[in-house]
Amino acid sequence: MMGIPTPAPTPALPEIEQPLAPDTTPTSRTKWDWPPLWRRLALAVIALLSVFLNFYQLGANGFGNLYYAAGVRSMLDNWHNFFFVSFDPGGFVTIDKPPLGFWLQVASAKIFGFTPFSILLPQALAGVLSVLLLYHLVRRHFGTTAGLLAALALAISPISVVTNRNNTIDSTLVFVMLLGAWAVMRAAETGKLRWLLLCALCIGLGFNIKMLEAYLVVPAYGLLYLLAAPRSIWVRIGHLALALVVLVAVSFSWALAVDLTPASARPYVGSSQDNSEISLALGYNGIERLLGHFGFGPGARGNFSAFDRRINGTNSSSSSSANNNSGNNGTNTTPPASNYFQPGSNASSGSAPATEASTTPGYNSGPGNGNAAGTPGQVPEGFQGVRNGGGGMFGTGTPGPFRLFNEPLGGQIVWLLPMALLGLVAVAWQRRPRFRGDPEQQGLALWGVWLLTTAVFFSVAGFFHQYYLTTMAPAVAALFGIGVVVMWHDYRRHGWRGWLLPLALLLTALEQLHIITSNPAWGTWLIPLIAVPCALAALVLFMARLVPFLRERAQVLVPTLVVALIALQLTPAVWSFIPVLRGEAASLPTAGPGNQFGGLGAGGFPAFGRGNGDYAARFRSYFGNFERAANRQDGSSALPANGQLPNGGGEGMTVNTALINYLEAHRNGAKYLVAVMSANEADSIILATNQPVMAMGGFSGSDPILTPAKLAQLVESGQVRFFLINGSGRGFGGGGQSDLISWITQHCKQVPSSAWESSSTGSTSTGGFGGFGGAQLYEYTGS
Repeated sequence: MMGIPTPAPTPALPEIEQPLAPDTTPTSRTKWDWPPLWRRLALAVIALLSVFLNFYQLGANGFGNLYYAAGVRSMLDNWHNFFFVSFDPGGFVTIDKPPLGFWLQVASAKIFGFTPFSILLPQALAGVLSVLLLYHLVRRHFGTTAGLLAALALAISPISVVTNRNNTIDSTLVFVMLLGAWAVMRAAETGKLRWLLLCALCIGLGFNIKMLEAYLVVPAYGLLYLLAAPRSIWVRIGHLALALVVLVAVSFSWALAVDLTPASARPYVGSSQDNSEISLALGYNGIERLLGHFGFGPGARGNFSAFDRRINGTNSSSSSSANNNSGNNGTNTTPPASNYFQPGSNASSGSAPATEASTTPGYNSGPGNGNAAGTPGQVPEGFQGVRNGGGGMFGTGTPGPFRLFNEPLGGQIVWLLPMALLGLVAVAWQRRPRFRGDPEQQGLALWGVWLLTTAVFFSVAGFFHQYYLTTMAPAVAALFGIGVVVMWHDYRRHGWRGWLLPLALLLTALEQLHIITSNPAWGTWLIPLIAVPCALAALVLFMARLVPFLRERAQVLVPTLVVALIALQLTPAVWSFIPVLRGEAASLPTAGPGNQFGGLGAGGFPAFGRGNGDYAARFRSYFGNFERAANRQDGSSALPANGQLPNGGGEGMTVNTALINYLEAHRNGAKYLVAVMSANEADSIILATNQPVMAMGGFSGSDPILTPAKLAQLVESGQVRFFLINGSGRGFGGGGQSDLISWITQHCKQVPSSAWESSSTGSTSTGGFGGFGGAQLYEYTGS
């Protein structure tokens, strides 16, 4: 009996069982890799470049942001100020940010002494470590070449460099974000809960550096784990729920501790309207950034409208100001709050608006302040970015889909963005989505969603500073490196994706030329250095694409591509080197030659007071006196004779020496040396004396900290004796404190200006935003 032949077993379907086809595995892109020695040398060169850009002349020209520097100095005094991030040594009001970034600065200052270098050191270190960490994250999925390109792009990212060199804390936040990216990558690869919880911890710490800004990456991290973790869908959802609990707990732990502390036992929460850190996180540092509200309180938005009228030479409220001032004939005149940012108003005398030909005392045209004349239609020096930015606060441009591709934001972040976006397209179109087991698509989810989330936010947000864009830089740099490698491999193959590489070179070059043309002085030599290599490279790549023989000639195409990439890196490198070689230390850092709102940097606000000469030499000359004053070693202010102290813009800030000496001589045991309207009028005095200065309205002058009754109690108890009121009686971002000013002018006597004004600084050089208008000193001598 013949046996029936047994059929061979049917083989399993490889396209179903295998997540990656043989010709689409990530390793197929990286058959050749750098020899270990060359890889380490290349990374070392990039690291050294980052060290140079972040550390060269670090702190040589001052602290940067005086508001934050004064807070760090105050936190060094005692644990109470340290925990509550008090702005002033007296513990009256807090800084309007969470503590972690400033705690690192305090630790550095405690180890190395309170100097500009010590408080800038943590941010500079974070910048270098971020470059190295980004290299590791990109290399592990896309190879050495992509990692090196990404690291180089981040190292010379203009906005990252200037932020790393500043005491604003965004560079520390970026490093923590990248640590979270590393943790969530491990979680997505292994499905282990502990890595996901570590990621949540990192973002929670980031929240305690910059509050809701840290959450910009949460969509990318959550989506990556949901799509890629090798767990069942319900397990993944459960893990994400647990991570969310950890995230919220870590994020709000400090804020809750502050809010649970009795208000009488802690400083007032700066920039909040209800003395709550949680409210600050969700409001001023949260949704208000998206909606574009600057400073709470009455008139917060109206101040910018008044400033707009100042520029355009119109004043719809001039007549009302004149009427309000008409009856003030006595010596104790109340500085009219309605004069803030008004053209031609002389707040110190309460007179009617001046003619258009006159100067504006409210813009501090005294010695050393540059051209601050108040001519209607002329933008005061340092404010040009508000108008030239095409709308938006602080020179951020008009919200819209092309906001990032035009000045003033374009010069900070957009240089490699077209290449990054096309690289994102190239990775997305490689194959159908299968995130589990595919590291390339996991990288696509992480960096792509990070980029898109931040791009959308900064395209529509109404209130942010240009240096916030540093949170977008890692995603742009990563996708640039990834895009170059992926598009190069696609170029060597058949299919429409092979045309993306030359197209990306052309579009990126055109965008860079678009930005450079807004800086004509640089275009004369930068434009040909970018246009010629990129055009020739694109032409060669297009021709080789049409001729298969040429497409295989890597020894010709690779050098062509390298030359084009060098040309594309040229302008961001120049924009990064400019502030480094200048040694700039701006309050609101921006990169490049324009410094549209350099924020009180080169050219900054006239209220800071300006000097001439070698700023670095002057700073070193005065630093010994400054340090003695800060440490109070000799019991006196130890101010230099001309009152110059390092400021936030790399220039010698004028401090009224006679004012400080007068206040200390007549203080009579009061807790506070003087009370001012806003923190920005107090920071330079705190840095000069290390004495408590009461900022009655917080940072912007609009915080409802005091009522006339509370102020009367403080005065009667002997805690404050002197009040320095600027001509507007208002802070920079908020409504006036007219009730407080009325109480002060009714119950205090005006001190003759001859007793406390310095001949070299005049009456208005108190520093900070609030220095507009003729300042008046009042003394309480009894009811």
